[in-house]
Amino acid sequence: MQRNVSRVLFLYLIALPFASYATTGITYHGRILMPDGVTPVTDSSVQFKMQVLTPDGQACVMYEETQTKDLSSTSGAFAITIGDGSVTRSDSSGFSFSQIFANYGTFSFSSGCTSGAGTYTPALTDNRYFQVAFKTSSSSWESLPLQAINPAPMAIESRQVAGYPATSLFRVDNGTAPQTVSALTTTQAANLIALANGSSTQYVQTTSNGAALPTLASNPSSPTTGDVWYDSTNNVLKYYNGSAVQTLGSGGSGLTSVGLTMPGIFSVGGSPLTANGTLAVTASGTSGGIPYFASSSTMASSAALTQYGVVIGGGTSAPTTTAAGASGAILTGQGSANPSFVSMSGDATMTNAGVVSVASTGASGFYKNGGNSFSAAATLGTNDSNNLAFKTNGATAMTITTSGTVGIGISSPGATLDIAKSDTDTTTKVTNTGSTTGRFPGFQAVNYMGATGTGWPIVKYTNSRGNTTTTGALQSGDLLGSFEAWGGTNTTFGTGQGGQISFVATENFSATANGSAIAFKTTANTTTGVQERMRINNNGNVGIGTTSPAAKLDVNGEIKLANTSSTCNATNEGQQRYNSSIHSMEFCNGTAWVSMMNTVTRVMATEATTLTNATTNAYSTFGGLSQTITTNAQPIYVSAQANGCWSNTATGYISFQIQMDGGTLATSTVELTNTSDVISIPLQTVVTPSAGSHTFTLVWGWVGNGATYTCNWKSTSNLIIWQ
Repeated sequence: MQRNVSRVLFLYLIALPFASYATTGITYHGRILMPDGVTPVTDSSVQFKMQVLTPDGQACVMYEETQTKDLSSTSGAFAITIGDGSVTRSDSSGFSFSQIFANYGTFSFSSGCTSGAGTYTPALTDNRYFQVAFKTSSSSWESLPLQAINPAPMAIESRQVAGYPATSLFRVDNGTAPQTVSALTTTQAANLIALANGSSTQYVQTTSNGAALPTLASNPSSPTTGDVWYDSTNNVLKYYNGSAVQTLGSGGSGLTSVGLTMPGIFSVGGSPLTANGTLAVTASGTSGGIPYFASSSTMASSAALTQYGVVIGGGTSAPTTTAAGASGAILTGQGSANPSFVSMSGDATMTNAGVVSVASTGASGFYKNGGNSFSAAATLGTNDSNNLAFKTNGATAMTITTSGTVGIGISSPGATLDIAKSDTDTTTKVTNTGSTTGRFPGFQAVNYMGATGTGWPIVKYTNSRGNTTTTGALQSGDLLGSFEAWGGTNTTFGTGQGGQISFVATENFSATANGSAIAFKTTANTTTGVQERMRINNNGNVGIGTTSPAAKLDVNGEIKLANTSSTCNATNEGQQRYNSSIHSMEFCNGTAWVSMMNTVTRVMATEATTLTNATTNAYSTFGGLSQTITTNAQPIYVSAQANGCWSNTATGYISFQIQMDGGTLATSTVELTNTSDVISIPLQTVVTPSAGSHTFTLVWGWVGNGATYTCNWKSTSNLIIWQ
């Protein structure tokens, strides 16, 4: 393969950290020529890969980065700064650029060495190898010979010395310009070390035994004003006052001179005090008294104090004492007179140990924690015009006002019993914990109207948005309140809701608009959770199975009316009922019950008609129960009732049919097992025939062994046709 490069001329400089520069690194200069050795490389994208390697034969990569340079206008010349932090490294050694040139410690590599992992411990004079490779946009990588990076013997400034940075070295602050400082002498160096390790004798030191002064056998030759030392020859403290050496005291002696004066009852002898002298102080006063200042400069003695009395200040006069107090007495103030001891009396007593006992029995006893035995009715409260408050946990929990209202959680109740609690489910609970017979826990409101005849017991709900400071109007759909019924389940007490009557706002509330509805809810069997069943709307309409009744009574589903024996008269006018005899709805018009069917045709059987049929499976009309009517293609309800007594000699079946125009509409079969069986057979059906004339007939037939059967039909047998 032909080489694209003939020669690279280069040199390198190590850029050191001066105060005015922000970056450091190695600047690498060179020029790349073509194989003719004359023509420069002018490629616009030449890559340079630079590596710093260990010199120990492992060639571990300590640092590597790759840069791209544009040589299209530099005649092949280039300048690359390595390790200034502007380019992302491509090695994984983890050592900083300044650290890789330090000749101390041990470098460990997990990869990047000739054999993969390795370690390198540099000698003090070790250099580093610098490997450069490059490639143009049209060539492959070409490596230059290894170059050694040697220590610089004449470095202008060093970033570290034997691995120690400048901040770890003892140095002289140069201020704004370099300073010249003489070298330390051997003695100065030793003194500096002694000062650092706390063994210096040149300065006063504070120890656990006090302050240690410099110790000298004789006076210093050139002391300065204020110097203090201990003279070990004469065992004295000395100091220099600027003109002469002064001695503070002689060995084993005290002060050389002292003056002392005392006012009033004290007198001083032997003053001034000389070395090894004594100071005599005498006093005169009253035995058992106490000294006090009669003036700012005169002391006097009080009279003898009373034993077990208490000293009482006398102002500018002599202090006095009280008489000794009795056992358990306490000292009380007397206003402008001296305080005195007073024994406790009444409902409280106190012992010498300070234990106070308060009466807790009797009609006038005090309440105590744990209960009392007053032997009389007890009263707790106030006798003046003030509320009575009960506190728990440092806060008022209940208040009884002067007007007798009770507030729980509120200090100014607005009702006889007012319960308030913030942001919680505030409830009043009455519990019967167990019963041996029927019990009925609950709430009862009793009202006596007096002679006015007005007023009544009420249960009142008030609901509002907002809070006690700023109320908010209810919105449509909000609940005003509800009655709810809950029951215990087999796992948890009171968690099964069985029913609810809710009062619901049907419009946004205001001073002139308070529309509402009442919703009735129940819970279906085998389910949980209430469902609305009936509603009385704001306009008085009642809905069953609908929440939006469109009439006074709006039922979404079937309704059932029972028969009634009520007489139709003016009072009952408008009532409805179901007549089970004719299977028809009826209404009272004020004088008679009227069927709601358009036309009712009724055919009754002949009284005591005897019918005989001996042909098996042959049907014949009985009792004259046959009728022809004209219809207009509308639904027709047909029913029949066959009542009679049968006389038979063998078992078999009697079959009855309702027929229209000879075709069967309904069939019922009865088994006969005994003679004179009494039978009652109802049949009914609904049919929509074509418009025109049609004949409806009740027929019967014998299904058995061919025996002859007879029956006496009763007049209650009938055939009824509604259209």
